[in-house]
Amino acid sequence: MRLIVRDYLSMLKESGELDALLGDLLLCMDIEPISKAQIGVRQHGVDLAAVGPDPDETGTEKVFLFIVKAGDINRSIWDAPKQGIRPSLNEVLDVYLPKRLDEKYACLPKKVVVCCNGDLKQEVDQNWIAFKEKEGKRHGVDFDFWGGDKLSGYIVTYFLDEYLFPETARTKIRKTLALVGLPEYDLSHFYSLIEETLFERQLPRGKSASASRKRLKAIRLVHLALRILFTWAQEENYVKPAVLAAEYTLLRVWDCMRVLNLLRNKKTVTEFLRIYNTYQDILRMYYNKIQTHCQVRDGLFGWGYRGDEIEYPLRTFEVIGILGTLGVSQFYEFAATGDENRLENMRSVAETLVSLLKNNPSANLPPFDGHSIEICIGLLLLHYAGRRREAAQWIDDLIGKICIAYRIGQHFPIASDSYDDLIALEIGQAESKEKLTDCSTIFPLLAQWCAILRLEEIYAGLRENVERFFPHSTLQVWYPDENSETVLYKTNASRTGVAIKIEPLPSEIDDVKDHIRRIQKSLLDPTEISCLGKRGFLIIGLIASRHYRTPVMPFYWQSLVDHESQGETGGK
Repeated sequence: MRLIVRDYLSMLKESGELDALLGDLLLCMDIEPISKAQIGVRQHGVDLAAVGPDPDETGTEKVFLFIVKAGDINRSIWDAPKQGIRPSLNEVLDVYLPKRLDEKYACLPKKVVVCCNGDLKQEVDQNWIAFKEKEGKRHGVDFDFWGGDKLSGYIVTYFLDEYLFPETARTKIRKTLALVGLPEYDLSHFYSLIEETLFERQLPRGKSASASRKRLKAIRLVHLALRILFTWAQEENYVKPAVLAAEYTLLRVWDCMRVLNLLRNKKTVTEFLRIYNTYQDILRMYYNKIQTHCQVRDGLFGWGYRGDEIEYPLRTFEVIGILGTLGVSQFYEFAATGDENRLENMRSVAETLVSLLKNNPSANLPPFDGHSIEICIGLLLLHYAGRRREAAQWIDDLIGKICIAYRIGQHFPIASDSYDDLIALEIGQAESKEKLTDCSTIFPLLAQWCAILRLEEIYAGLRENVERFFPHSTLQVWYPDENSETVLYKTNASRTGVAIKIEPLPSEIDDVKDHIRRIQKSLLDPTEISCLGKRGFLIIGLIASRHYRTPVMPFYWQSLVDHESQGETGGK
């Protein structure tokens, strides 16, 4: 396990990664950080200051002053004039200790630690020893070096302890990393590790400091596991497993917080947000990899896997779902913070989605009816980005292409989620097409989006085509109930809730709106779902739908039904 952690550490950048991990590690060692580096503020050599028991001296209480560097400590970094180790050490001794350290810590022993994720090279070993001996006696200060080997040892000892990360879990992460590069690997070992850490070991519910530490440590552990997997996925140049792992981790941590009544606990929410930031990092890397493919005709054909008639549309809708989730998450962050950068990010992702729809005809032929999930998330992004024209075009194309495919008898969305059924349909050995389309969530979803966007002509065409080609299909919209919350973040929740039939489609768009308002009044208040409530986290519900294949909760689009349609400039 030390080798795995050591290798992971070697890949971390100094700012935002190595220093953040060090802060988590110190908390697990009961060493409490008292100050952290701030960008643009002179630190006088100290990147992180902390107070707590010295692990090398049986718990002696000390002040720790850390100088954090990425990579090896060699001669060039030792003597570098501005960011070098020796100038930083001199600043700590000459300025920070006498001028910056809080007086209440003055009586405690001091230890200055040079911390890096590499090694102390032999060429500067004697310089380090001579400096420690001379300045240690002169200032009454201890010096220490925490390199990659020592850091990995502390992480294994204090992070991965026998209570929260036992040997069985260590075995699972080893197996995950061994298999993560294989396209057919299902991440079962990683998922099992998350379950064992957060749920099977029964984290304490109390408000005591000890209970709080154990819960925070468990969440930090699963975050560390995710970061390690992400690093390995980058090395393998295969980011999709990291996307799935990040989704699962976010959902299970949210569920853990919900079960333990910690959704208002500031420390726990802070740790959750750090995992969310890692999720965003992973999505951005995925986005950077696929962006250019979306801008080329049939660019997703053959990308990632073989490019055949079945895999191409499956891959297309997978990318639509991930792009949509990334873009919508940026809009929600903009709505919460007013950060214009988030709005620009959302618009950029929406532009890529528009390119995907334009360049990949497979975007108009969803293989499964369950791809209503991706269609809904994609339409949400286009709506928030003000791309009404493109949303209308996609809806019209979906209606037309699905009906043509059904008439031909190939490539129409089937009601099951079976890959075998897709193969049988491809080779002409499937059940009757009427049986394969005995229910539909796509058509009622498109009908309600027509109402939201006031697409009267497109809606009239949809209604006519459904009556003509799909009179045998049960049109339905799934709504959660009071039992859905208990399973929403861990499995497909569609076995709970209620499916409302919409048969036949109303004759007018205003009737569609009236139906939505009437149904909303008679069913569960969406705010009863934790991710939709006052202290909720809206994107979690969409992630749960994409990950577990639960239909998107109607709140997400029906809440827009009385809003004015967006123009072409974006924003809400």
